[in-house]
Formats: sequence, C-alpha cells, structure tokens
Amino acid sequence: MAIRITDFEMTSDQCDERAHTDDGLVWRTRHHPGRDFDRNQTVTAMVLAEALASNPDADSRLLWHIESWQAELGITPEEGRR
Repeated sequence: MAIRITDFEMTSDQCDERAHTDDGLVWRTRHHPGRDFDRNQTVTAMVLAEALASNPDADSRLLWHIESWQAELGITPEEGRR
C-alpha cells in the first residue's frame, strides 16, 4: 500500500480514494463527501480506504484496525464500506 501525500492532495495506488485541500487545513475525501477532516484524519481515512479495498476475510485481524479507524473518524461501518 502506498499513499502519495503532497501539500494539497492525497492519493492511493490501491483504491480510488482521493483527498484534497485548498488551504492545507480542511481536507475532503472522495468517499466521505460533505465531511471535513484535518490532515491526520485524512491520512487515517486514506489508510482505512486502502484496508477496505483489500477485502479482508471475516476472520482477518485487519478488521479490528478497520473498526478502530472508523471509530476514530466517527464513521459507521456502512459509511466506511462505500
């Protein structure tokens, strides 16, 4: 997994998630329209999107991390699977 981070954009090479900012403070992601994130939250959202894109098995330890990242961002499992 690789997330490319610049001052104004974050992109993934594993999924179609993208994030952008105009001012470096408020970030928006493709999969969570209408939600504003700070830079750290955006990195978490990008990692979450890549983890979900990997389609982990039901017994994967990665699911614990996915649930934790969703909780950190205040995202329900349904919202996180978009």
